[in-house]
Amino acid sequence: MKAMKDTLTKKSDPLFLIKGRNRQLLDEVEKFFKNLPLGHSSYQIKNFIIGQFEKCSADRAHRQCLTEIHTRYHSLLDMHYQYRKTELEIETEAVNVREYGYKLDNVASDQFERERLEISIKKAQLEVGMKEWSLLNIKKAIGETLREIRHFKDEMDRLAPLRKFPGGYEQAEPEYWQGEYLRRFMQGNRGENLPQIPEAEKERLIESLQEKVKRLSGARVQGPEARDC
Repeated sequence: MKAMKDTLTKKSDPLFLIKGRNRQLLDEVEKFFKNLPLGHSSYQIKNFIIGQFEKCSADRAHRQCLTEIHTRYHSLLDMHYQYRKTELEIETEAVNVREYGYKLDNVASDQFERERLEISIKKAQLEVGMKEWSLLNIKKAIGETLREIRHFKDEMDRLAPLRKFPGGYEQAEPEYWQGEYLRRFMQGNRGENLPQIPEAEKERLIESLQEKVKRLSGARVQGPEARDC
């Protein structure tokens, strides 16, 4: 009976084919996984994800921060659903193992039936092992997502006093798209590669840019050379 209880509670080794020095190596590197950042770093968030918008508009960058937080908030909801679902699947496998154990002790009469039940127990243990690993990964992902949300919130707080239109994002849209038009224009984009803003605004922006370049260079220029909005 004790042997049966040990069988029921024994966990499956997901790396059972790896032994000796190779297994020691994996056991050693596995300790570092919990400190491995899988999401975006604070530097990436500030300079790449948000920085590209801040060049043209602090309001647009602030909006992008909120958009990123919104996306990750819904990811957290999904991860919690997956976590609970996996927990229930583990509980189901535990019930199956108890059922197989009961049949093994009280119902199975021939050797073949007993062997099938023992195999079913091992399969259930294998499923539990993989699902427990999934739970660890989900916990890791939740922690990384919260860390990213915290960075985006910090950026929102930093950008808040820089906004020209703190009352709403819609008012900031013209300025952003005008800046985006100039940025792409100065990169050499033309036609369909440029934002489709009104023609009158395009002409005004190009004329303003040409005048700015003339003042900076002290001489007439044929086209824009600047890089920033």
